[in-house]
Amino acid sequence: LGANEKTRLSSLHTMSRWSFIALACTILVGFASGSIAPETEPQSGISFPGEIAGETSALRLAGTAVRVKKIAFISIQIYAVGLYVEPAAAATAKVDSGNAQSAALFETLLSDKADIPMAVRLVMVRSVTADQMADALRDAVAPRLAHGTDVTGVMAQFRALFDDALPAGTELVFSKLKGGKLLAEIAGKMKGEIDNRSLSTALFSAYLDANHVVDRALLVANLPAVVTAGVAAAEIPATPEN
Repeated sequence: LGANEKTRLSSLHTMSRWSFIALACTILVGFASGSIAPETEPQSGISFPGEIAGETSALRLAGTAVRVKKIAFISIQIYAVGLYVEPAAAATAKVDSGNAQSAALFETLLSDKADIPMAVRLVMVRSVTADQMADALRDAVAPRLAHGTDVTGVMAQFRALFDDALPAGTELVFSKLKGGKLLAEIAGKMKGEIDNRSLSTALFSAYLDANHVVDRALLVANLPAVVTAGVAAAEIPATPEN
């Protein structure tokens, strides 16, 4: 082949290689933009999207469970809950996702060092008043606040998020961002943010620590797939700049 033909074939080869990589990245973005199948929590019948928006990237559904309380010896479903985790952060933290009974798994998810962005999406099964929901979450969160936290002040901020009744079907999303800031969205409205790592850790601990208020193993049932997605995304090289 002549020099010009060799140059052209080399250019086509390079273009083809990077086009393939760009296509792979496009496919991954497509998955991350809404192609993850929703999941139905079996006891309540409530559907959860396969992913929701995060601060910098999508959070994927790790599992679902239902909050049940006994009233006069009768088990009453209060709300269904889904745990969402950022795949890349979970992969980086080397979450031990293969054993849902592993204490280390939950310790890593809650670790300040790992600092994994997460969210819990609650969907009311039973209608409750603002006071009932705020009081129930306060009872779960306040005892879990770190020593030295201004419990009265922090819980007053948290209580202020609840100002309307929560009829059945109402959605509440609490997101823990990098650094520990807590964002709250209720019934589709952003209710505020509380920049307190102790509060966000305490809230997620209610679902993930040893005294969990729901079956925590169910909340991480899909975590292996979430971690795998994070590992796969990290292995795709970025498209080179021109």
